[in-house]
Amino acid sequence: MARMLGMVDPEKSSNSEDKFRPGQPQANANLSQWPLLFQSLRQEAEQVWCEKSRIHAEVNSEEILAVNSVTIQAGNEAMEEQLRSWYLETDEPHLIQWMMNGPFNTELIRAHLNFDSFSSLSLVDRIEEPSDRAVSAYSKEGYPATQAVFHICIESHWMRRPLPPVVTPDFKALDILVQDSAGQRRLHIHHPLVIFGSNKAQDQDPGGNESVKAEEPGNLVWQGELAKFIHVQALHASGIHLMLRSNLHGFDIQDLDSTNGTFLQDEKLPPGQTVSSSLPLSLGLGGPTTDPVDLTALVQISIEGTAGHWQQHATPLRRTAADQPALPMLELLVMDGLLEIRISVNKFPFEIGRDSAADWTVPAEHAMVSRRHLILQSFDKASQRIQILDVSRHGLTASPEGFVASPKSGTWVETGQTVILGRINDYTGISIRFSM
Repeated sequence: MARMLGMVDPEKSSNSEDKFRPGQPQANANLSQWPLLFQSLRQEAEQVWCEKSRIHAEVNSEEILAVNSVTIQAGNEAMEEQLRSWYLETDEPHLIQWMMNGPFNTELIRAHLNFDSFSSLSLVDRIEEPSDRAVSAYSKEGYPATQAVFHICIESHWMRRPLPPVVTPDFKALDILVQDSAGQRRLHIHHPLVIFGSNKAQDQDPGGNESVKAEEPGNLVWQGELAKFIHVQALHASGIHLMLRSNLHGFDIQDLDSTNGTFLQDEKLPPGQTVSSSLPLSLGLGGPTTDPVDLTALVQISIEGTAGHWQQHATPLRRTAADQPALPMLELLVMDGLLEIRISVNKFPFEIGRDSAADWTVPAEHAMVSRRHLILQSFDKASQRIQILDVSRHGLTASPEGFVASPKSGTWVETGQTVILGRINDYTGISIRFSM
């Protein structure tokens, strides 16, 4: 299964080893290498967990069932062997990712269940039961036969149903430039509420409401409302550091009682108090913007299309532990749904994939992108061409403009050309366009 989804490191032998995004196509059990497990998980979620959440909504419509962990037990010896084999295919986060992108990826499940806190998966050894065992009065008559193959239970809790973001018709996307110890990256956020922090998993937010695990930029439940979470890497940044809410006149900013504070144009914000500001913004998370990037994250914010306004305001030079990185040789424009990300390429070779060791790590929800997928080998500035090599397991690299040679053996692409990674069947993949 993990090999089918491109989750296996190509260097590993054949015996070795995001969460879904709303609007993804519904996955098909027939495309899975584990159809019985796939069907059992989907049936359990739709017929038991969703029904429980639906009945509860009749009493309290503001709450939804949130899944924390899933436990699976095989119903017979053959299925136990398959279940163990599936579990050993890859690590637990990737198995959870498979569940989110596969059996749990339906409109019904998304409407009645919340998986933001789903972070644990376990197996239980099968127990031999007498064939003449009495049937419980609580057994579900007519339940699909596949349920007997696997027994599935969850640990869950009731949470406040996230409110959809209120986006006015004239809302414009935010252009956010982040500089921290991980480097520089530009994000385009189509969301009015944004939370910044160094920790992707928090038990409680300062408002006493449950926060959830999020990928960057991912969803975070903030005081009952959906927000975008942006992860910053800086020693002095707190786990949940800053709240930013756009309005018709600019932004409302609140330092969320961070340990080292937030600095707006190098003036420290009062902790816990909301401050209004106009565009553009220059914020230091953890200290003044003149601090080294490994200590303080610099966040610059403007409305999309006006990023050049940053140059009209004096932005302090950042002091780093080493010299400032060289100017980018190339820029990658990544289109991920409605999200646009700009990645600077300062060196070659430059590796792209889902592995955390890659030079640019593709978000984990792109299951069909391999852990090591594409290498940018060199850049010919005179001809404005990039030499690329597809190192993915299944060769899922395509281009609307086509290639002059197979990417698996190495080929050249033009600046301005688009390459799509991981597109197959219902998976649209992630698009990358090369620019100077």
